[in-house]
Amino acid sequence: MNLWSGIWEISQLVGQMFILMGVGVVCGKYKWMDTIGAKQMTNILLKVVTFCVIVKSFIVTDYSTEKAVHLLVGAASCAICTAVGLLVVLPLFKKTSADQKNVLRFGVLFSNCGFMSLPLVSAILGDDGVFVVSIFVALFQCLCWTLGVKIYDSFDPKKAVKQILFNPGVISVIFGFPLFFVTIDFPSIIMEPMVMLCDLNTPLAMIVTGYHLSKMALKIQKGDGNILFASGLRLVVVPLITFGILYLLGIRDLLLVACMVPVCAPCASNTSLFAVMFGGNEVYASRFVSISTILSILTMPFIVALAQQVA
Repeated sequence: MNLWSGIWEISQLVGQMFILMGVGVVCGKYKWMDTIGAKQMTNILLKVVTFCVIVKSFIVTDYSTEKAVHLLVGAASCAICTAVGLLVVLPLFKKTSADQKNVLRFGVLFSNCGFMSLPLVSAILGDDGVFVVSIFVALFQCLCWTLGVKIYDSFDPKKAVKQILFNPGVISVIFGFPLFFVTIDFPSIIMEPMVMLCDLNTPLAMIVTGYHLSKMALKIQKGDGNILFASGLRLVVVPLITFGILYLLGIRDLLLVACMVPVCAPCASNTSLFAVMFGGNEVYASRFVSISTILSILTMPFIVALAQQVA
């Protein structure tokens, strides 16, 4: 498969996800779904569906030294991506107002590795890819509630520990991790409902994301220049630098592709949440999330196909 064929293949998958987002946009525009409904769907997605997706990936993956190394590499890729983001973004936006600067820095550092990455990596690589990304998601949450909060100068160690330990992504890995080391033949009465719930992951995640996109003002606003610049950092600069580092470290094949999907995802939905919690500009954060998500339809196929090509 050449690069352009890979781009076309990934574009089709990303395009399918954006069509589902379009359903969410319609639901939002015509008020078929409101903020309460979106929040309830998000809770189901995070606390039930994502839990099943991650735990299932541990159940169906047989233990081997190679797979254990894959977990370590998944965690390392998250750490490397965050470190690259820090080096790139810290010298920037110094003249921007504090409530916007913190939003931009947070959004560049942290990707939407849950809502955007898990559905895409599941479609491309199946459970083997989800297995790698699950540890990325767990470490992402730990970094969000430590380094991410520190960006807003509001770090509280006790609160951070509580948020990390009771985070759905971390709980999923804690629950699923022991199942990686044992072979248990779960009966179909358990596995089939779990598979059905896993199948809800992509449509639910995209519809919720689309609902939030429906609330974005379409006309150009003050500060959009910084958002576009930060989106370029999040979607292109940080992923390409991280890709280069992983490649030089000898990461190849499925592992490289699995690591790059969350690395090149748009800015995290937590960007808006943290802006509300820690005094950032909530409207600006929501706009950043929306714009970077829309732009990712152009950038993610290229980055993922590049990883496939050299893997």
